[in-house]
Amino acid sequence: MDFKYVHISKMTELNDDSTTGRLNSENKDVQKKTTSKKKTSNLATLLHLIKANIGPGILALPHAIGNAGLVVGTVGLILLGLICIYCMHVVVSCSTILANKLYEEKREKKLQKNDVADTERKYSYVIQDYFLKKDIQIREGDSNRQTDDSNSLDYASTCELAFRFGPTRFRKFAPLMRFSVNAMLALTQLGFCCVYFLFIAESLHEVFSHLNILPHLSIFHITVLELPFMVLLVLVPDLSRLTSVTTVAIVLQAAGLAAMFFFFLSDGRSDTVEPYMAPFAKWPLYFGTAMYAFEGIGVVLPLENAMKHKKNFRGWTGVLNVGMCIVAFVMTAVAVCGYLKYGAQTQPSITFNLPSGWFSELIRLMFTLAVLLTYPLQMYVPLTFTLPYLKKKLVRTHHGKWAKFAIDSLIRTSFVLLTFAIASAVPMLDLIISFIGAFASSGLALILPPIIQILTIWELDIRNKKLIIALATSICIFGMFGLLLGSGTSVYEMWKGFSHKNTTTHSISEMVNITSEVFS
Repeated sequence: MDFKYVHISKMTELNDDSTTGRLNSENKDVQKKTTSKKKTSNLATLLHLIKANIGPGILALPHAIGNAGLVVGTVGLILLGLICIYCMHVVVSCSTILANKLYEEKREKKLQKNDVADTERKYSYVIQDYFLKKDIQIREGDSNRQTDDSNSLDYASTCELAFRFGPTRFRKFAPLMRFSVNAMLALTQLGFCCVYFLFIAESLHEVFSHLNILPHLSIFHITVLELPFMVLLVLVPDLSRLTSVTTVAIVLQAAGLAAMFFFFLSDGRSDTVEPYMAPFAKWPLYFGTAMYAFEGIGVVLPLENAMKHKKNFRGWTGVLNVGMCIVAFVMTAVAVCGYLKYGAQTQPSITFNLPSGWFSELIRLMFTLAVLLTYPLQMYVPLTFTLPYLKKKLVRTHHGKWAKFAIDSLIRTSFVLLTFAIASAVPMLDLIISFIGAFASSGLALILPPIIQILTIWELDIRNKKLIIALATSICIFGMFGLLLGSGTSVYEMWKGFSHKNTTTHSISEMVNITSEVFS
């Protein structure tokens, strides 16, 4: 039973023994039961966690291993996974502390506001304050925290409150940090969408080439042909309507991964494998690709807040550890087996290494369709942050229903066009993945969690405080080093690619004539 509701019902009886008080208590019990039904089970949360962390980035990990060497790449992948899991635990634990601080702040403000001179009322508030204090003690000692959805924190709120309740000189940066987290989340998701555009185009180009279908189509042409399908999917305003579509995408991706191991484990291995370590100059590209694959920290708090039994999320055998260990195992298996199979010839996506044949083309099409169907889910995050703001600026009171719909559709279409333009301008799948992982994912997964932890525990009296701060500082420095070196190397490699390769410039007239070229 939730002690919070027991305390509220007791306070109701003390302050108002009327029928209205009893009805209010009953309504709260009904509300509690209704809310609990909407919460997710441990198994559902585990599946959501795995689904959120295993995406198309896993297909680039064999190529990433080639940039570091088999031993260094494998060990590094395991270490990065452990660090990312630790940072996820840091964010969850800090969210617990900050949510309790926010709860205490609200309680104190409410008691100050309702302070009256009447003796009877004062006596009532003394009793009420007693139960509230007991409630806080239970909440602080109970791992199944935040039973009230109003106390649930997302990643941006956790970062903001860490600065707000932290040392005085950092408190003025709280609103800026909330904006920064949301901006990095949006940037990461937009980067994923750019990768999706390129991945689909290159995969279909492989299929068309092997089957000799429309051989005159270039990757850019296929990217243009993707555009209307992407726009139509993003125009769906309610994600609940895409639930079945998402389920299909998950099944296709899981089946595709399982089928690929048939090729990995057959016909021996490549003799061009770098057994120990690759040149150090390639390591930053490895780091960026690995971070791209492990970037799932933004979904950890929403998943925990949606759980029916939050105490089962953490701990050695909790949902977080079990789920992320499965994710790390699958990623490492795909990375190592894929690199052992193809060695130095490993492509930016391991699906490009599959031999020609109906089974290989089927696997490529499965991943292509899965990525296409998950594109609107990735676009949902940046739209959530920007759509309300832009609509507030553009929509006027005299606008009718269709005008508002047109503005909404125009904004959504503009975001799709933005990702299309970036993917067309930089048609380098591996380098885009590495840049996004190094620049955006490092900030979210390696740099911000230690900063949040240091600010949260700065004024707390806890054991091993200096050791915790030293570890957090080390992870933060490592993340900053990886961000600068990884993103810088990715940009440099992109510049080299544009300088030394004949990169085709696509004119507007070419885009207009694509349809006629397809059917000529």
